[in-house]
Amino acid sequence: MKIHQEQHRTTLAGAESTDENALHSLDSTLKKTTAFMKKLKSLSSATVPSLIEDLSRLNLSKFVEEMAAGIAEAKLKPSDIIPIVDLCVSIASRYPKFSELILSEIKKGLPLKRVDKIVNPTKLRIDIRLLCELILSGVVGKEGLQTLGATLSYICITDKGEHSYVSLLCSLCRSVGWQIAGIVPSPEGGEGISIEEDNLEVNEAISPAHRKVVYDLFTNYHSTMLRRIEKVCATMNAVQKKVKRHERTRDICEYNSLVFVTIHQHKMFEIGDATAEEKLELETIRSEYERLKTLTTELSGALGVSMIELKEEPSDDEEDEAAAMEMDKALAEGQVSLWPDEETRLFYENLIDIRNIVPRSLYKACERIIRESEERTIQEHDIKTSVDDIDVDSLAAEEREADAEKRKHSDDLIHLKIGEPAAKVKPLEII
Repeated sequence: MKIHQEQHRTTLAGAESTDENALHSLDSTLKKTTAFMKKLKSLSSATVPSLIEDLSRLNLSKFVEEMAAGIAEAKLKPSDIIPIVDLCVSIASRYPKFSELILSEIKKGLPLKRVDKIVNPTKLRIDIRLLCELILSGVVGKEGLQTLGATLSYICITDKGEHSYVSLLCSLCRSVGWQIAGIVPSPEGGEGISIEEDNLEVNEAISPAHRKVVYDLFTNYHSTMLRRIEKVCATMNAVQKKVKRHERTRDICEYNSLVFVTIHQHKMFEIGDATAEEKLELETIRSEYERLKTLTTELSGALGVSMIELKEEPSDDEEDEAAAMEMDKALAEGQVSLWPDEETRLFYENLIDIRNIVPRSLYKACERIIRESEERTIQEHDIKTSVDDIDVDSLAAEEREADAEKRKHSDDLIHLKIGEPAAKVKPLEII
């Protein structure tokens, strides 16, 4: 690409403005010039070769402004940029005022002041990349470089809080990072060839001082991301510890449930479980942390710097798994033993069949005791079951009926005694 850019600068440096006589000799019929402009409106990498060919045959001096506007407004893909630069070089070599016009049209879509708003981030990414390539190829000069610096300053300064344009800066660093900022990105995926900076050629279109300015913008932006993710990580760890503490307290409460139900029945669940708000807070902060971690890692690779290590608070599952793995490793290597001494290990691991040692009479007695115990257990279970099967409501109803009968009989006797004369009482005879 560096050689390609040098060729473009050489072409533009040796180009002479086409005089009026030469232009008059070219075809300027309305039909062909209209066809050219129509093709320019559907601009893509596939249409560039035919457009460059038509430039050498047509007189388009009246359409220079329209060509600049058409290229700046075209919906391009990243793969279209290099062919479009070839087209711009061809136009600028024939019509010198095109350089000023294309820069003016590109500036219309760039944020240059704090009050400006980014309406279309995708188009902004294409415009910045196109402007970089036009600068490196010599189509636009010092004014274009100033425009690039103002745009990058706007992004890096105004986006320090949200970091919404990390992917834009990453794509720019990986495509033209060395030419505009002296950056050597790390290979994506962790695999690639190590390149020394001294072996890379420098594009003369951008001075070392200007590259240093752009480099400082990128690294300062990266530093704000590191500070932000460290703060988010600390917040996440604090929330994680709080939730873990509540979860462990809940487990203790459940383990001692009999005591707590009896003594602290109403307080048992207040001191235990983490609230739904705390769990939601943890999930929200963890999602934000993972998003920032991905973006920061991506930007670190694009800038060619190492990602910092972040101390994340492990979850209970991660702690248990790590402890289990560590114990398995220690047991396998013989660093830790399950038994306090060799005698205890042999006792538990080499079980002896005592039936070959205990006298058979005692063994039978043990069997009889076990059998009788099992029978008693079964009988107790049957009794309990039969008691549970008793219809308590029916018994209560029968008792009420019996009490009613007794009361009725007593009332009858009282009535009879009141209506009849009292019987004579026979005196007691003493023997």
